[in-house]
Amino acid sequence: MQTDAPISPGNLGGALVDTRGQVVGLNEAHVPPQAGAESLGFAVPAATVVNVADRLLAGSRGQGPSR
Repeated sequence: MQTDAPISPGNLGGALVDTRGQVVGLNEAHVPPQAGAESLGFAVPAATVVNVADRLLAGSRGQGPSR
């Protein structure tokens, strides 16, 4: 997901939270102002992170959708 939350390059991988403090994503990319975008970042949705973590903990090595 795209976010306008300020993300410092050293803070990638941190939680993206909403105004109620609920985690909605995991920050994973920052486009610096030198690249022509200011306050532009990307995050993996929290539901996707939970799904992947659950599959990894269950021992899944598949690349496809969970079954």
